[in-house]
Formats: sequence, C-alpha cells, structure tokens
Amino acid sequence: MRKSIKNMLLIALMILVSGCSSLNNLGLGNSSSSKINNSLPVVDSQSIRSISDIRAVALEWKGFDISGIYGYYIFRSNYKKDGQKFTKIAKLNSKYASHYLDTNLNEQTTYLYSISSIGKDDTQSKLSKPIKVTTLNKFDSVSFSLAVGNLPRTIKILWRPHTNYSVNAYIIERSDSKNPKWKKIAKVHHRLNAEYIDTNLQDNHTYSYRIKALTFDNIQSKYSKIIQAKTKPLPKTTSKIQATTNIARKIILTWQTLDDKDIVSYNIYSSRSKNGYFTKLANIKKSNNTFEDVLNTNNTTRYYKITAIDKDNLETNKNTLPVVMGKTLSIPKTPKITLGLIKNNTVIINWLEGDNRAISYIMYKTAKESFFKSKLTVINNIHGNRFEDSKIIRGIDYEYKLVAVDENGLLSKKTKSILLNMPKLKIK
Repeated sequence: MRKSIKNMLLIALMILVSGCSSLNNLGLGNSSSSKINNSLPVVDSQSIRSISDIRAVALEWKGFDISGIYGYYIFRSNYKKDGQKFTKIAKLNSKYASHYLDTNLNEQTTYLYSISSIGKDDTQSKLSKPIKVTTLNKFDSVSFSLAVGNLPRTIKILWRPHTNYSVNAYIIERSDSKNPKWKKIAKVHHRLNAEYIDTNLQDNHTYSYRIKALTFDNIQSKYSKIIQAKTKPLPKTTSKIQATTNIARKIILTWQTLDDKDIVSYNIYSSRSKNGYFTKLANIKKSNNTFEDVLNTNNTTRYYKITAIDKDNLETNKNTLPVVMGKTLSIPKTPKITLGLIKNNTVIINWLEGDNRAISYIMYKTAKESFFKSKLTVINNIHGNRFEDSKIIRGIDYEYKLVAVDENGLLSKKTKSILLNMPKLKIK
C-alpha cells in the first residue's frame, strides 16, 4: 500500500513539475558565471523534499515570495564519481517555481542536489546544503517465462503478462553457443501480449532467451531468468538399405522402415559415382520399403542414398548419409570353342561354358557364296556343349560364331569366328 501511495505521489509530482519547470529548463552547462550575492536568501535544505524513480528524481522545496527573487538554479553531482563537485543543470525563471523533475539518470545511483535563489542581474545566493537522493533499482521482469522447443526450426516463447500497468512492451533477446553475445530479436507491444515465435533457426540447436519489460516512458526492467529450448532435429535415416547387383536391367532397393510416427515418406537419390551429385529419383510413402530403378542397361553401377521426410517437411541431411551401391546384371561370359571341324560331311563344334548362367546357346552361321554374297542363318535354343551341322555344301566357306543366353535373355559376346570349308570333289 505504501509503495502504491508513493508511486501515485511521484506521478502527481512529475505532472506538476513538468507543468511548472520543463519550459524553464535552459539546459545550462557545467559552469556558471553567476556572482554570489550574500544578501540573497538561501533555500532551506530542510524544506527540500524528493521522490525517486528508476531514472528520475522529483524535487520540491519552499521558495521565496519576496521582491528581488527571480527564480532558482538547480545543481547536481554524481556522489560516487564527483563527490560534492556540483554541475548546474537547470534554471527556473520564476520565483513561484517550487518543483523540478530531473530525468535520464542512472538507476540505483546516489546523487547530491543543491538549490540557489536567483537575484538581480543573474546573481545567485549561496547553495543550499546538499541533499542525498538515490534512484531506484530496475523493477523485476516477468515473473514466469517458458521456451517451447522440439519445433521445426522454431522456438516458442511464452511468459506471464507483467502486473505493472505502466508496462507497454517486452524486449526479447537471444544467444546461443555460436553467438554467445546477447542480441535483441524482437519488441512485443502491449502488456497483455505474452507470446513470441522465433523462426528460421538451425535444426537440433539450443537457444537461450531473456526478457525485459518496457514502460511507457521507456524504463526497462531487470532481465528475466534465462530460458532455453532446442529446435527439432532432422529425422533419422532408414537403416539396413540393400541394393541388388544380380537383376537384369534394373536395381531394386529395399530398406527397413522407421518406427517413427512423425515420418511420412522417403526420398530416393542416386548418382553415377560414389562422390558425385545425387539426384532425386522419387518420393516413396512410408508404408513402402521397395523401389525399382529401371535402367534398361547391363552391367551399370549406381549409388544411392535414402532420406526420411517428417510431418513438418524436415528431411534427413543427405550429405551425412552412407552410400549404398547397386548394379544391373552383366551379360553372361562368352563360351570358349574347343573344337571346330568337318567330319563325314558334317560340321562339328564343341565348346566350354563361360560361366554357369547359360541355359542355351545361339549359333550364327554365315555362308559366303562369293565375295559379294553371303547368307546368315541363326540357330536358336541350342542345348548342351556340342553343335552339328550337316546342311553344308562343298566349295562354300562357312563362318560360325557362338553366343550364350541366360535365363533373363541376356546374350554374351560372340565367340571368335570358326571358318570351315568342305572342298569340292575333283573330277577325274
């Protein structure tokens, strides 16, 4: 109750003083050429009253309603820094003035004040005995504040509205490990506003905040307690990724789905080299764990990364992920011909398997009837490791090439040519 009454008196005194003296404050410097007139009455220091605020002091005194008095000088010193070395801070040009408001002071600082009366020709009386006045400490900030984290690149700041009705704004400051110096990031207007949302922050990063209350006359409170929160981390990647190396013309990716309710999908990226640029291939729903990369080429290598996307559209940092290699199936190895001859008017060709993938063979038979004329015959579905051809004519050159075929229909490279010829019979 006493504090409330004191505050009310201070407000009333400030209003009265501003009406009495603000227009008369000439902003005098640190020295005065006024002469001392010992006949002028000295202001009684016992009559000087003061009321302190955080950055202001209001003075009231008993003046002189007599002829020869034209106003008052106000003197001040910073007690700790200057002792009783006074500076003239104001001139009040009326003998009826009895109030003065000194502003822009430092909080919780002791000042000395003295007053002299002004006579004819700007002479002045001796200074009154000084009075000591200490400004108030800053008032407390908000009584409760909270930082809400685990939000996507965002932290929400909440506080309880200040109980001081003179508060009309809040100043929000922020710091973090990378920027330890406190920085003002926002000014929230109106006492009853009690929320600020800080955005565009780093992922999985801790930030510190503090709050100051600001009054209508720009007086700042103390800082609130420091509060901290951490932004939401990027989603973890899926694990146990596998890429096939034995399927024809495509690579199949499989992975273990994540048991995370925030995950909604996966992004598939691929590159032609392990350290190359990864291009997005597809976005796959969380319920799927398979993707087919159809390349339509043989023996082709690709490298893959899989990122997770959560409900807030945050994505795993693909630059930190391991690389998985996949490969399309290569063609079968070329068989090796071990025998090629003509016996009893029949071509006989034997070979060895290039690998165990061949399920059949194709023979390419070219009959060279002349330099400009030839005929190609393709014999499919040859099984075993032997080929016999009795459909030959004497005097014609035959070229044979063999190809292995696997279960996917992939063809090996052709063997080297086998050239055979059954000479014409000599007529006696």
